[in-house]
Amino acid sequence: RQRAQEKGEVRKVFVEQSDMRAKRMARKSGALVIFVVDASGSMALNRMKNAKGAAIQLLADSYTSRDQVSIIPFRGDVAEVLLPPSRSIAMAKKRLERLPCGGGSPLAHGLSMDEILDIAAKIYKAGMSLLVIDTENKFVSTGFAKEIARVAQGKYYYLPDASDAVISAATKDALSALKNK
Repeated sequence: RQRAQEKGEVRKVFVEQSDMRAKRMARKSGALVIFVVDASGSMALNRMKNAKGAAIQLLADSYTSRDQVSIIPFRGDVAEVLLPPSRSIAMAKKRLERLPCGGGSPLAHGLSMDEILDIAAKIYKAGMSLLVIDTENKFVSTGFAKEIARVAQGKYYYLPDASDAVISAATKDALSALKNK
């Protein structure tokens, strides 16, 4: 204002440095939740239904959370991406109509414990967070699922016979804790 008056300029509006503001938008990044499900054995259909239900529940919140969900079942010596990473409930429902189940020993039995723990360590080194939800009694007795979470410095939940709602809630709690770090 003072400079304009000294120069003889007449201005009706004066914009000063203190009037300038810039809002920087922080883009909210979402998480990628991958359900790796043992689809072999007698309880496979139940596990797959629970994973499907939990995925649908997480996707219902994905618009605001920007989270993506994927499901990879394994059975015998085969693993497939049944649901690639997605935020679409419609796509998930269409892709998850077919729930492949059955077969012999799970794929994890084809890997040694050292190989699986090496993968867990690589997950941690890559800056990813691992959540292990153990719904089986057989891994608890060996402590293997807990050891995977420990090596990856991730979270471990023991939820025997958990429903899709319980699995979804545990996943949401873990994601919330990670995002609030």
